[in-house]
Amino acid sequence: METTTPGTESVGTPNFDEEILESTINEKYNTQCWISSESVGENLSYEFLTMPGSSPKAMGHQLLVYDNPEPSIPRSKRPRAQTAVSTNDTRGSGYFEDSKIGMASYVLGYATGPGPKQVVALSFIPESGGRITTINPDLGNLKVGISHVSVDYTLAPGALPNSDGDYIGIKEGQNFVDLYWGNFLWWNRVTSNDSSGTAYINNTSILRGKSYLLGYYKSDYCRGDLAVACRFSVK
Repeated sequence: METTTPGTESVGTPNFDEEILESTINEKYNTQCWISSESVGENLSYEFLTMPGSSPKAMGHQLLVYDNPEPSIPRSKRPRAQTAVSTNDTRGSGYFEDSKIGMASYVLGYATGPGPKQVVALSFIPESGGRITTINPDLGNLKVGISHVSVDYTLAPGALPNSDGDYIGIKEGQNFVDLYWGNFLWWNRVTSNDSSGTAYINNTSILRGKSYLLGYYKSDYCRGDLAVACRFSVK
């Protein structure tokens, strides 16, 4: 899996006042995880769904469990339990034994790497009797200008995109698997540390009628950290 800088980085701030072209998000995939209804007693059961073309075991994906009173990533805490994903299938399930699910609140995080900064999706089980909350990464409000592309992103609360080295990249094509390999046409680091915000790429030249892929990656230029992606076109 590639870990080097994926091509020439876009620099500078886009001209957000330029003409915005009519664009459409045609397809979208994201990484998901959720706590199963079978999570009772001492076992915490989970399920997950990763990106098309992902090989979770080979890419070092992990699941982490934290004691936490709210649905966010407690970056300063050590996980109470952690396990590596044991399959290369994009969809899987498993459970933590002896996790002793009781009256406390817990966060289950799905990470595309070994630590909390790679957590891309989470599921929160509140104190006994509460409703389970699931938060998965998302992209929306795509805007394509004459020379820039911007997109709104949503991550799990507690994520620090800029500090973690998150970035977005664009390739031409329709196959989401291609987002794991080769250089981008354009890419840029996420400049905000907000878990929900806007990411942009400057100096682009999107062509009408062609199909493009935009991927959001968690940290340090490893393509296995692809969290969410969309396919878009401009009329």
